[in-house]
Amino acid sequence: MNSYNIKVFFIALLSLAVLIATISSWFIGELQVVAAFFVAVIVIFVIAGFFAVIASNRDKPNPFRFLAGLAIMMFVVLVATPVHFIFLMPLYYALKEFDYPIAISLPVMSIIPYLMVFWFINREWGYAMLFIAGMAIVGYGVFDSFFILWLIEKFKFLA
Repeated sequence: MNSYNIKVFFIALLSLAVLIATISSWFIGELQVVAAFFVAVIVIFVIAGFFAVIASNRDKPNPFRFLAGLAIMMFVVLVATPVHFIFLMPLYYALKEFDYPIAISLPVMSIIPYLMVFWFINREWGYAMLFIAGMAIVGYGVFDSFFILWLIEKFKFLA
């Protein structure tokens, strides 16, 4: 197998994992919680994509950089969706059972899957860039967790 076939295989496998995780979470979780996680994936995807496209076109506008920004957006949605439905949603239900405040424990615990994915992907960067990007991932995880908790409260209020 050449490298192109391997990449296509892993993208198809990741897409299948997203589909299975999404469908299983619909049957396992409460409707408001599933909706909050689904809306968070879409909104965070749009925000991350917006910043990726802006960052790729900040120096000189270039259509190839724009396409690279769109590729980053697709990568974010392919990584963020399984992380939300496979790791964060069961983590939300597990942490809800403990006596710790969910507003503190979910953001702290949700950083771990993001950092694991980040460290598996990036091995060749310098330490300064790795630290800056790691802090951006931590900020993303905390923002995402608070956004999910806010959406859950709003959706439960509407129900």
